[in-house]
Amino acid sequence: MSKYCQFCGKELKKGAKFCQHCGNKIQIEKQKPKATKAQAKSTSQTTQQPSPTPEPVAPQPVTPQPVTPQPATQQPGAAPMQPKKSKTGLIIAIVAIVAVVVVLLIVIFLFLDGGGILGGDEAKFYGDWEYDSGFSIVDFTFHKNNTYEFSAGFIVETGTWEIKNSKLVIESDMIGPGFMSGNYEYEFSNNDNTVTLSFIGIEVYELTKK
Repeated sequence: MSKYCQFCGKELKKGAKFCQHCGNKIQIEKQKPKATKAQAKSTSQTTQQPSPTPEPVAPQPVTPQPVTPQPATQQPGAAPMQPKKSKTGLIIAIVAIVAVVVVLLIVIFLFLDGGGILGGDEAKFYGDWEYDSGFSIVDFTFHKNNTYEFSAGFIVETGTWEIKNSKLVIESDMIGPGFMSGNYEYEFSNNDNTVTLSFIGIEVYELTKK
C-alpha cells in the first residue's frame, strides 16, 4: 500500500483505508507477481540470441534505356536559328582559283619569248651557226638581245631578229634590203642542231650549229 494519499499527497497511517486528511478512500495497488527464475532465464536467452543475418541479394543487371534526342526548341521572341553554312562551296572556290593560277603560270613559263615552249623557238636560235655555200663557209650569230651578225669573207652584216607569226623575221642595219633581210619559214632537225630557212617554200639556207 502507498504511504501517501493519492489525492492530497499527505502521509497515511499504517493500515488506514481512508485518508485522515482528505477523507478519500485509499486505492490499494496490486503488487505484480515476481517472475520465477525459469522465466527470467528464458527471457535472458531470448534477448541474447542474435537475429539471423539476411542472405545477400544478388544485384539485378540494369538495362540502359535508349535516350531519344529531343529537338532543340526555340525560345519565344528569340532570333530564328540559322543553319550552319557548308564549307564545301568555299573549298571548291579556293581550289578552282589555285588551279587557274597554276595553269596561267605554266602557260607564261612554257610560252615565254616567242610563243614557244621553254623560251620558245627563239632560244633554239641562240648561239653560233655556219652555212656551207659550196664556195665558202658563212657564219651566223644570233644573240639573246635579238641582234645578229652575218659574215661572209669581207662582208659583215648586222641587224635584229625575232620570231613573229611562226616566222624568223630578220631586219638588216645595212642601207637597202641587205643579204639576210626577210621573213623566213624555219624548221629544226637533228636535235635542233640544224635549222632550214625557206622563203615561199624555197630553201635558202641550211644552218648547222657550231
